[in-house]
Amino acid sequence: MGFMTERSVSRRDVLRTASGLAAVGSLGSFAGCSEVTESLGGGGSKPSIETVPENSQYVVETDFTVIYEDDGLREGVNEELSEVRSEMQSQNVPENVTAALDQIETEAGLDPRSMSKAILSGTYEDGSDTDQVAYTLWSEWTEEDLLATIEDEGGSYTEDSYGDTTLYVEGESMGEPAVLGVLAEGVFTVGTRTHVEATIDTFNGDADPISGEVKSGYDASTDDHVRYAFDVVASEVPESAGAQFDTGVFKEVTYGYGSISQDGSDRVATLQLEASSEDAATDMSDILQGALTLVEQQIEASETEDTEEIMAALEATEISADGTTTAVTHTRPASEFAAVATPILLSFVLPQGMSRTSSASSAETAPAAPQAAFEFQFYGGSGDQNQVAISHQGGDSIPASQLFVRGSGFISDDAADMDEPGPWQGTTTDGNVTAGDIVYVGVSSDCELSMVWQSESEDTSAVLAEFSGPDA
Repeated sequence: MGFMTERSVSRRDVLRTASGLAAVGSLGSFAGCSEVTESLGGGGSKPSIETVPENSQYVVETDFTVIYEDDGLREGVNEELSEVRSEMQSQNVPENVTAALDQIETEAGLDPRSMSKAILSGTYEDGSDTDQVAYTLWSEWTEEDLLATIEDEGGSYTEDSYGDTTLYVEGESMGEPAVLGVLAEGVFTVGTRTHVEATIDTFNGDADPISGEVKSGYDASTDDHVRYAFDVVASEVPESAGAQFDTGVFKEVTYGYGSISQDGSDRVATLQLEASSEDAATDMSDILQGALTLVEQQIEASETEDTEEIMAALEATEISADGTTTAVTHTRPASEFAAVATPILLSFVLPQGMSRTSSASSAETAPAAPQAAFEFQFYGGSGDQNQVAISHQGGDSIPASQLFVRGSGFISDDAADMDEPGPWQGTTTDGNVTAGDIVYVGVSSDCELSMVWQSESEDTSAVLAEFSGPDA
């Protein structure tokens, strides 16, 4: 785990960390041997939502005590790991979830199976790329466990206090320092100081907990694996999404909420958007359905090998409007949800240097090439206006300046991130390409692309993944 990195916390980091926290915690529970107690809140039965500060504009809660019992998801991840292990022909890929988590515990010093619940909350800061945010965790970890992990990872901190609560403040921070607060035995909150202190006040009953629309969304979401709710900032909603869709109506959304839950052998992911009028909800449903139909048409027109799998995923998504609510529901078997979680797990356990370098003779002295999995998705357009979406699926993070898209068949496309060979121009996390990051490349149907890592000194390189268009 470790302390937060030495920088300010951006909105994108908040969403990414929330997803990662939910996934890692879920994976931790898959081993089926946790001894975490079910006691939550200030040494008693206070619901976790009552520890969230009143001014919070979003919450994401993961209930690991529910996920512990999800045998279908655990079995699905084990199957995914077996397939990856076979494809990569590497003993470095763990045999199963238990082995992976044992490895994480050894390397990080904290057992992810010892978390029972986590809730993320925060506020949007207008005109700033920095949120006020706090993650509150219930676990079997001790204060000493966390501090030892921070020190083992090279972090530093200074001890402070807020009222009667002990704080540990990140040292040598380039941005707003992270603060760790000890709320009770096994209960911690970490984040920016303002929101951590607000969480402490709320936890201790010295301030009112969250209310209003975000609380209404939380209450309306399904209490299961993961649930969330959020305010919508109209000024940040784009007016359009490409030439086809006018998305200005989404400014009429007041708040949203959703969950990941179990329904027999299926897992269900939902998103509900509450609009200011029934007409707005209907318009949003029509736009979302139109976008889904367009993607289906593009996939049907393409000749990718996994067309059937992608179409199955799209067909599992339903969009509807009921009154002022627009709903998106995605229902898949547990094994197919496991395919999403597995790359996140692998990003924690795959070692550096599993790929070959470009020169065998320099292997002993050259920097090791990163090990990462990439997925290519070809989208056929009109004429030559095609795109390939390249996404990092798991493994090592790679500096964007050292990751190149090379090959042939590049074409000009204003809607793409890249239309010529060069370094990665897609999404990044602090300048690094990590699991979940994606780049869209304008290409012809006979393109041939390679993802190439190049060392900082430019004397070592390795091809990490390759792709050929349907007409290549």
